[in-house]
Amino acid sequence: MIKINNLAEIGYLTNTSNFIFETILMLSGSSSSSSKETRMEDKINTYLNNSSLKILDMHNIRARKDMKDYTPFDIVAIQECEQMNSLVETIKLSLEDLLRGLKGELNITDAMESLQADLIFARVPKRWGI
Repeated sequence: MIKINNLAEIGYLTNTSNFIFETILMLSGSSSSSSKETRMEDKINTYLNNSSLKILDMHNIRARKDMKDYTPFDIVAIQECEQMNSLVETIKLSLEDLLRGLKGELNITDAMESLQADLIFARVPKRWGI
């Protein structure tokens, strides 16, 4: 049995294990590439049609109260809504570009390949900045 002496060693072993498992996942084969692309297209369409990817109507939100009646909480809530809209727009654009790339309408870029790998391995893409 391996004896672990300190936290640094635990961190090292955890990072090494994660790297090994990610490498195994990347190298594991699947069925033919055409069926993989079709499944990826279906997955992207599912994401794009998800109701959580709707842009919030900021005009309607701001119209509910007069500007002079805003509390600090209201201002922070509006700022968060605007940030969420920006994130949703980034997610939609990157998914639409990847979908167009898989269909052959665009050249596949490194960013698209990275996004596809992140979606395959159920990771949050770094581009989305969550």
